[in-house]
Amino acid sequence: MSAVARVRAAAARRPHEAWLALIVLVVLGAHLAIANIPRDRFVFDEAYYVPAAEAMIAGQPANAEHPPLAKALIALSILALGDHGIGWRLPSILAGTLAIVLLYLLTARLGDKKTALLAAFLLGFENLWFVHSSVAMLDIVAVALGLASLLLLVGGEWVMAGAVVGLSMLAKESMGLLVGVAAAFVFLRRQPGTPVRQALRQAGEAAFFVGAGALVVFMAGLQIYDSAYGGFPTAFHHVAHMVEYNRAIAAVPLSEAAGPLRWFSGFTPAPYFVTSTPIGKDLQQTYIQYVGQPNLVVVLLAWLALPAAIPLVRRRDPHAALHVALFLLSWGFFIAVALVRITYPYYMLVMIPSLCALVAAWLARLPRSVILTYAVGVVVWFLFWFPVNLLSRVL
Repeated sequence: MSAVARVRAAAARRPHEAWLALIVLVVLGAHLAIANIPRDRFVFDEAYYVPAAEAMIAGQPANAEHPPLAKALIALSILALGDHGIGWRLPSILAGTLAIVLLYLLTARLGDKKTALLAAFLLGFENLWFVHSSVAMLDIVAVALGLASLLLLVGGEWVMAGAVVGLSMLAKESMGLLVGVAAAFVFLRRQPGTPVRQALRQAGEAAFFVGAGALVVFMAGLQIYDSAYGGFPTAFHHVAHMVEYNRAIAAVPLSEAAGPLRWFSGFTPAPYFVTSTPIGKDLQQTYIQYVGQPNLVVVLLAWLALPAAIPLVRRRDPHAALHVALFLLSWGFFIAVALVRITYPYYMLVMIPSLCALVAAWLARLPRSVILTYAVGVVVWFLFWFPVNLLSRVL
């Protein structure tokens, strides 16, 4: 049997996995096509994190307001590939692409493969996710690790799940909210007839073991970093600095911010990178690249998918329980944070995988023709807001 025939036979036996592989290859190819654009200029908050990674290479502490793991991965990538665009961005590209596979595995484990494939497709072509998976920032690495921790959580590996939550927190500290998600998931998944007091005790045990694992890994990681780079005397001093830094960032008036209450109703796209190219004598065309804008074809369905999932949560459906818990706890957390400091729209990235999973579960019940029509709309929106306008000739 030829190699092509073997591939076709494998695809026929496992069609969902074959389609997943195609999605991953398309998304990864799209990332790599623009990974070095721009080659020597920063996109958005790369201006903070790439210099921090370069400082780590030089043995100096930097950007202490955030934990070091994602920046360390950027530093390793720079050492391997060079101090330019693709070297800066490869960790986010790989993490964002891996997250598509992790969401598929998580959804298939809790639900079915059709829903899992739809969820992977939606995440792969979600614009805000794709843009942040294309730039050297912290969030995508953190959320990808968070999805890995959820896979361990639903398998009952509470301590290991907590350890991976700790790694996720070492990329971005706000991922500690997954400890609350673990407790909520265990409570919502209680067996029928379980007394509420017993269910609360089980949820508390989950929070303890997941939280303990996360705390040990997070604090140990900070201590290793601080000991190696001389940033702070102890990890506790480092945490205190991060808390003080965040407290010093004031909230802005609600009328001036795309706060959490507006994340799922649309907001003004944020230009992450603006370039110009000459089109004639004394004339230039301005292009906005890497736009901070979610795929509204996906995001606006939250208002249908979330209410549709609530009855499933009541029936102890594990897929709905996990993703409703993550969605609502994250949203509530950032609404509370918005009262005391500014919250940026890209903070919703932690919720995007769960949003895609909930929308996928809602879509999976519809006729195939409706799903295909909707998928076309998702792709059209994705292409319209694709991060790089190649006509600008940014190199």
